[in-house]
Amino acid sequence: MSAHPRGLVDDDGARHLQRGRRMPDIELPTTAGRTVSLARLAGRSIVYCYPWTGRPGEPNPPGWDDIPGAHGSTPQLEGFRDSRKQLAALRQLEDEGDRLEREAVAELFRSGQDPLTVIRWKDIHAQLEDAVDACETAADVLEGILVKNR
Repeated sequence: MSAHPRGLVDDDGARHLQRGRRMPDIELPTTAGRTVSLARLAGRSIVYCYPWTGRPGEPNPPGWDDIPGAHGSTPQLEGFRDSRKQLAALRQLEDEGDRLEREAVAELFRSGQDPLTVIRWKDIHAQLEDAVDACETAADVLEGILVKNR
């Protein structure tokens, strides 16, 4: 570790990697003209920071226009923004998983198998349903991020 110019300890950038570390309550400007404090956001958020996205009335630095994403976006971010179709498809798959799980459990009870076998298979189906539901939860989180950042 070395001394930081402002008197802080330089730990090679590892300060930000400490699990559970709280964000400072600082109001930051958004592209929507509002402010947001990352410390006050509930849940998890994805934050994109750009050192320069252009300033009205000022020319961009030389070569700036040749940098992918230099104007505030990248192909990866565009793909994230345009993921509504994939999220809708994921929801349809989750609905189909729910339907299949209900049918499978109903068939178990109609099969006439011994009760212990039925219970074991029902537990397996419940675990599979939990996995499918987790996919829907992930889609909900991603959609929430997209809605907040339009």
